[in-house]
Amino acid sequence: MTEKTVQAYVNDGRWLARCPDCNGANPVKRGELMVCGHMSCFPGLNAMAQRIKPGLEKLPPSKWLFVNVPDLAERELTRQEAIKRGKAYEVEFPPEKEQQAIDKALRPRPVHAMHWQPGQTVKELTDLNKEMGVS
Repeated sequence: MTEKTVQAYVNDGRWLARCPDCNGANPVKRGELMVCGHMSCFPGLNAMAQRIKPGLEKLPPSKWLFVNVPDLAERELTRQEAIKRGKAYEVEFPPEKEQQAIDKALRPRPVHAMHWQPGQTVKELTDLNKEMGVS
């Protein structure tokens, strides 16, 4: 792992990585850089916009209702700024087949018990499943 690399782990069934600056947990995907969306880092990654609720466009403006939608343009600008500042991190996952085996071992568990930490083996997960009474 290098200075610009963060380690993936599983918490409550989600693949996450911790930001080295604020220690915030961020969702991660294989092959994508992690940029932290927490308030002290790059909150623009969570930018939302409003649009008229579909189907109401033909009504007078006083009757419009708005829904929140992701502001994809702002999110991409924020992501590019983070990359420019050196605050985008490679994510180290286990090898792909091992990641699939980890996901498979966690699947029978209730979401609140779906956890994996680097260094934990698939056998340890399946043994724990037996102790928990799930398989």
